[in-house]
Amino acid sequence: MIRTASATPPGRTTTHLSYPPCRRGAVQAEQTAKLSDVQIERYSRQIVLPEIGARGQQRLLATALAVVAARGEAPALPYLVAAGAGRLGLMNLTTSACARAAIAVTNPDTTVVSLTNCSDAPALQDSLRPYQAVIDGGESGELRAALNRACVALGIPLVAGTAAGDEVCITTFAGHLRGVPCYACIVSPLPHEAADSPLREVAADLLGTLQAAEALKCVLEVGEPLYGRLLSFDVARGAVHSTPLPKNAACAVCGGGARA
Repeated sequence: MIRTASATPPGRTTTHLSYPPCRRGAVQAEQTAKLSDVQIERYSRQIVLPEIGARGQQRLLATALAVVAARGEAPALPYLVAAGAGRLGLMNLTTSACARAAIAVTNPDTTVVSLTNCSDAPALQDSLRPYQAVIDGGESGELRAALNRACVALGIPLVAGTAAGDEVCITTFAGHLRGVPCYACIVSPLPHEAADSPLREVAADLLGTLQAAEALKCVLEVGEPLYGRLLSFDVARGAVHSTPLPKNAACAVCGGGARA
């Protein structure tokens, strides 16, 4: 990624991001040998991106992501399916949401399985072992704490977020990494309840989009995941805030146990 300055009126500076141009013939035969013609066409808009390419798409197809629903819904699901995530483990979806999810899963490359919500730490850790990241919608602080412990033990990121009223909060916990906090490190938990808002559904869909993007960044190792940062978006006011989240060296879950 390259930062470039664009022409602006006097007294005002603007910086935008531009990406290196895709090389002609970027999708080479040797790179796409494991992709069918149908898959090359289906994911063509991703494959031509230098940051992803055919190898990145192959990685996505081999990726397993766990998605924990909030209020029975998983708004990140359609984006993960469209991106070509190979396996999605779904937890806490209601019956009606499961039906909608089945309809949404029109990508034959994606396998969807159900995960049991269990409070037993060893059982939860075992159920998450096949996955490369966990996406949590944030309905239960107790469940998030259990997911956090399992993710730290397994060395995988926890993409945590809430849509409380018309405010969206999201961060990616990765306590197994040096300098990056886990959920247990933060002083105050992410908000879980708020008054109903006419923008509540919009906020929930925005959260799903952001969480899907975070999970894909972690899996593909592109961009800058929200490690050690809490991103808050006030939908009603259109205000965005980024708050640092320091790692707690004395954390009972991840303190002193960083792997990298």
